Amino acid sequence: MDVQRKATSFATFKSALAGLSFGNWSLLLVLGALLVFAIIVSYYGWTSAAGTDVPESGYLAMALGIIFALVIGVGLMGLLFYSSRYGYDESPELERNDANQEPAAIPSGVGELAPPVRRDV
Repeated sequence: MDVQRKATSFATFKSALAGLSFGNWSLLLVLGALLVFAIIVSYYGWTSAAGTDVPESGYLAMALGIIFALVIGVGLMGLLFYSSRYGYDESPELERNDANQEPAAIPSGVGELAPPVRRDV
């Protein structure tokens, strides 16, 4: 066996499990219990609905829901790719007007803005 196969063997998995803390084990236990609960509820829901028919309006509502979800998902992914391609995801950079000037500070909060003009009455 080569070294790479030994590094990804079951012993590595076993040592990774041994390094989990109490919080990690409790999280895995809760998630596992939720998975078992979801499987049981779906089984009882599936078997209790045996022999029932779905009307045409139910199929129409299901089709419209699927189409709506696909349109929203495709639209959001399109916006994600568009913003990534045209640089909208880049961090802002300061531009210098002149090579000898320092870059202008961009205020990040209300406290950094210019002080208000006082008007004496």
